[in-house]
Amino acid sequence: MRRRAAMIGNSVHRRQLFHWIGCHLESDKDLSKGQRRLAYLECLRDSLDHGLWLTRSSQELDADHAGHSPKQIQPMVCFTDNRLSECAYHAQNYGKLGLGFPKRFVVDNFGGPVNYVSHKTRRNLYFKYFYELQEHLQAAGTDPALIQKLGYLMSFLKPISQRRKRPPPDPLAPAEPTPPPGAPKTRKPKPEGVRNYGPPLTYLVENEWRIVADREVIRRLKLRPHARFEEGVFETYLLAYKPLKDLFSVVFPDRQTLQMALADEDLRRRLIDSPRTNIYVLDEVHEL
Repeated sequence: MRRRAAMIGNSVHRRQLFHWIGCHLESDKDLSKGQRRLAYLECLRDSLDHGLWLTRSSQELDADHAGHSPKQIQPMVCFTDNRLSECAYHAQNYGKLGLGFPKRFVVDNFGGPVNYVSHKTRRNLYFKYFYELQEHLQAAGTDPALIQKLGYLMSFLKPISQRRKRPPPDPLAPAEPTPPPGAPKTRKPKPEGVRNYGPPLTYLVENEWRIVADREVIRRLKLRPHARFEEGVFETYLLAYKPLKDLFSVVFPDRQTLQMALADEDLRRRLIDSPRTNIYVLDEVHEL
């Protein structure tokens, strides 16, 4: 169901950012298809009632020369600037329920696009300089609140790709023959005419935008801590939005989930029956 798709065309991509929900549902293998669809509708209802979750990221870069291993520690909510037709792989990792917001919504809430850096910190100077500045401020006895602002700035950096982990050796595989001492190293010949462009840059293709919560953002947006989590231990904040003003599009995982939403009087009233909401089905979007 791509209602009003013909009228808006590719402006769906140019004017909106999509936030994807439900990665925890896709990873739960104990859920049946019907249970997963019901859970997606509850996620949608929770978002409409309470807002977007700003949670801590688990992304981490390689340790640098000084042994630092930077992590994204600020609560944040993420969006992708990809076209809907390019989001199938993205949805596999982040969830298959998409919420489309205009870019002005993210900008007005202190958000913006991330700056991608090498996932190997030896290959970029961003974190080296950040840590040098941080250590200088700490040694000078600077107010910790000022140092925390560096963490906010660092939260708009993202590794350009996932770290590649070498798979463990197969104990059943035959051992590689050991070359005799002094033997020249040999390399497998490359196919003629084939150039190596390197491994895929898995995060770069996400075209990510973020809204990051620090003390100033929390104060100015009046973000509320999520009631399920203890503030200061595992901080999760809620960013409220108005469905018929801020939420432009909803992407359902499949047609069956959409049909279940159509049968839900509350969701029909709040979203689906409104001419201001674009409704899509993820596995039916091919051109937007």
